[in-house]
Formats: sequence, structure tokens, C-alpha cells
Amino acid sequence: MALTRVRSNKMRSLLTMLGIIIGIAAVIAIETVGNSMTGSVMDSMSGMGASNISVTVTQKSSSDTSGTSQGVQLRRFMDSKPSDADLITDAMINDFTAAFPTQVHHIELTQQVGSGTTAKYGDPTTTITATVSGINHAALAARDDDSQILYGRWLDDDRDAGRKVACVSEKFVEQAIGGSAQDAIGKAVTLTINQNLYTFYIQGVYKYTEDSYSGMYGGSDDDSIQTDFYIPLDVAKAIAGAGAGYQSITVVANGGTVNVTDFVNTVGDFFASYYTRNDSWTVSASSPSRSAAIAVSVTARVCRLEASVPRPMPVHARVRRRPLLTRRSNQGGIIWLPKFPAKKQQAPVSARSARILSAVQSISNPPLTTPSSL
Repeated sequence: MALTRVRSNKMRSLLTMLGIIIGIAAVIAIETVGNSMTGSVMDSMSGMGASNISVTVTQKSSSDTSGTSQGVQLRRFMDSKPSDADLITDAMINDFTAAFPTQVHHIELTQQVGSGTTAKYGDPTTTITATVSGINHAALAARDDDSQILYGRWLDDDRDAGRKVACVSEKFVEQAIGGSAQDAIGKAVTLTINQNLYTFYIQGVYKYTEDSYSGMYGGSDDDSIQTDFYIPLDVAKAIAGAGAGYQSITVVANGGTVNVTDFVNTVGDFFASYYTRNDSWTVSASSPSRSAAIAVSVTARVCRLEASVPRPMPVHARVRRRPLLTRRSNQGGIIWLPKFPAKKQQAPVSARSARILSAVQSISNPPLTTPSSL
């Protein structure tokens, strides 16, 4: 009977099969696009530091009770910035690297100083601006893939501690010093930082990599290009007047052996354990790879839900069921009239069944007794 109905309604059967095929193809396509998007985002994020975990000192909120010891009351009016006692210390960092020696590749430490200006070589009326920051050797070595050292060497944490030396780009040498990058090694350059003059000696020259976003912010002209001017970390702290600790550090995990998305929570919990008695500040950890994974997961889930929602069939695609037609003659002509199914007739009741039904009804509904009948 089923095959008979399929043959008699070929168009409806064809459209049903077509809908099933399109639905299955759509689900497979959504799954494929989601997996491809996940791989593409993770590959692009790997070039932007997907293994990097940012650890930052942040203010505690009223709902942040998990990182606060019992009996510690949060301050109602907190300071706008952490004090020196609230910063991440070298002792905390050493404890962390000792606790996770195989999971941590290195830790990057930086200290922003600000913008430094100097006169352009050969044109004293033009000002050249550089971004001055203190940085440790591990962070500089990690940059060697994109901005490799050309002449001299990167800064060393022990050998260059307290020395006013710097690593500059070949573009800065061209702008502010003149001559070749090799001849710039050992030369002095004076920068104006926060209205104070500081003289540094060139320790190394690294390869300049053009910023693809420089044109967006008006940096298309050669004299407006700002490059990084790296100085020792302790010297940068002295110029900026910063404490011995760090408000933010970057933990670089071994991406090949460590699941960075899961390791973020471990890093945050480790450093937050030092702030359980602190009534104002704690530590939070975040990673670009985790944010990307969450965004991709949510997008893929939305796409799957979108594909699973049933869509109403368009009006033009709906199959209208036509009434059966019957052929009748009308004075030699032929006309087609709708033929509707006849109503089902009740089966006739036998005489015996009628007597039994009447007896049952009389028992269930006895006649009323009146005084006149007594």
C-alpha cells in the first residue's frame, strides 16, 4: 500500500525526498564550516600569541569571595591603582616557574615608559618619536622570529642591569642617527621623555617590520613612523617611577604539550592564592586562544541551532491536494465534477442485539415510580 501511495503521489514524494536530502546536506555543511572556522581561527591566533596568558592585577568585586579568605572584609572605597605591596613580585614568578617547569616556556616582563622624542638626523626642525619600554631578555628573544637582531645583541637581564643601553630598529637608525645600522652600534642617542633628557647607547639594531595598521592612524609618512625603543627593565622602572613588582605579566606556555585553554585557570588560581588576604586586589588570567575557542564554539553552536530550526515550506512549493474528479455526461458533453468520499454508514443492528441493548438501558435508567402507579 505504501508503494502504491508513493506512485500515485509522485510530486509529493519527490519534494519530500528533496527536503530530506537538503536538510542532511545543510547539517553536514554547517559541521564542516564550523570545524574549518575553528582551525582557521586557531591558526591565525597562533601567530598572534595563542600560547600567551596575560596575568593582571585587578580589583576585587563584592561577588569575588572564592579568592578571599574567611574573615577578610573588602574595602568599600578602593584605590584606583594597586600599591607596590599589591603587585606581582619576582618571588611569586620564581615560585610559579618552579611549580610548572614543563608547562611554562618563558615569562615576558615589560614596563611602559612612554614616548621619547629626538631631532631627525639632518633636519633638526623635524621630531622623531619612539615608544620607550623596558623589557626582559626572554621577551626580546621571542620577538626574534619577526624582528631578528641584525647587529649587536639583545639586552641581557644580568649584564645590562642598570646600564643605559638600548635596542633600536633600523628605521630609527635611519631617522635619528644616520649612517648604516652596523655603524650605529655604540653610538649615543638622547631622548626627551616626560620633559627630561636621557642618553642611551645603542646595544643592538633589529630588523624593522612595517606595521600593516600604520596607515589607519595617519602614520603613512616616513617621519611619523614610531618604532619600539627597548631599554633594560630596571632602568625603565626607575624612569617611570614604578615599584619593584609588576601589574601585568605574560606567561608563555609550551603550546605543543600544554592545553592553553585549560592552563589559563591553573595560572589564575596560582597567582590569586597570594591575594586571599588582600582586601582590594586579586589576579585574573586570560588568553587569546581561550577567547577565540569560546567565540568559535558559540558561533558553531548557533549555526547548528539555526540549521536545526524547521523552516515553513514556501507557498509556491506546497502541494495542494486536489479533490477526486468524477466523469459525468451532460447531453452529449463531458464535465468533471468533484467527488467527495461518502460518509460511513453504521452497520445494521440485529433484532437480538436491539433487545439486549434495550434491556441494558432499562436497567441503568429505571422508570420513575409515581403515586398513581402504586
